[in-house]
Amino acid sequence: MKSSFSHVKINHTTPDWPKTFAKRFLFSETKVTPKTSILQCGSLRILTSHDVSSPHPEPWVSEIGVTVPELGPIISEFTDASTPFEVFSPSTTAPDQFDLESGVKSQIYGSVSLSFNTLPPPSPLPPFNVLAYDHIVGNVECMSSAASSLRSRSWPSSSLGPLLDFAHFTAAEVGTSSSGLNSVVLRPSPLGAAASGVLLPLNEPVDGEETQSQITTYLKHNGGEGVQHLAIRCGDVVKHVEELRGNGVTFVDSPGEGYYDVVWEEKARGRIGEEEFGRMRRCGVLVDVENMGEEDEGVLLQIFTKPLGEEPTLFLEFIERRGCGAGGGGGDK
Repeated sequence: MKSSFSHVKINHTTPDWPKTFAKRFLFSETKVTPKTSILQCGSLRILTSHDVSSPHPEPWVSEIGVTVPELGPIISEFTDASTPFEVFSPSTTAPDQFDLESGVKSQIYGSVSLSFNTLPPPSPLPPFNVLAYDHIVGNVECMSSAASSLRSRSWPSSSLGPLLDFAHFTAAEVGTSSSGLNSVVLRPSPLGAAASGVLLPLNEPVDGEETQSQITTYLKHNGGEGVQHLAIRCGDVVKHVEELRGNGVTFVDSPGEGYYDVVWEEKARGRIGEEEFGRMRRCGVLVDVENMGEEDEGVLLQIFTKPLGEEPTLFLEFIERRGCGAGGGGGDK
């Protein structure tokens, strides 16, 4: 899959958050101003924003601490589109200056916007094991309404193309006792997909009689719809997780020895070496096998961090795909 996003913007309320985040997650600060920083890891960029002089224009940010207001797909050129776009500072800056705050943007759900500019992807920085944003998940009140709105859009670049349904998951397939959800994965049409690997899964809550969906919890604490997590694709996810754990990054609890015993017998044996599987077990990496056809199968490895702020909202996923496509939902619960 080709790289999908030029950058993601994160708003925060703690002045030292970018430095702390960068140190723990192995990012480098490539540009720093009093209010913004650009962080880079591999080819991934994060634009952070902190207004130290006035209350944040988005009031819920001060309550949540960390939010994602902006996703920047990689595009090659601008074209005419029927959807109205907000021009927010036409770029006159040379590409090597990483002027990520110029271009046009369009709201997609909640207070999240797609932000378009034609800056080329940056040259990768260590660690080179980090490849790209794999997908970016939004939690919404009504999945069908949000998906319908995105399907009907025209975008300011033909390289994105119209968004179409790529995969569907129901509460019966990806739910747990504490998290019921329905999910749809949107991606560009084949024409757009040739130039863009943008994947935009949308989750909606499915509450049980005695339990509240994790998605409902997110919507309450986030003050409405927003980005639930950023999925980061790695060449070797186990190696990367080992490095992050050594840096103090905390991940969700391991599913336990019983889970790995079953996975080894039913899925991993013959596909993953015993020594490597032992490292996955120790790291708490989830293992799944995707059926790609009559004989072809792919291995999906993934793990989730705990929330980046104090509230149960934004978190990260690290994922590795071995011979399988995008859209696997076994771990997105």
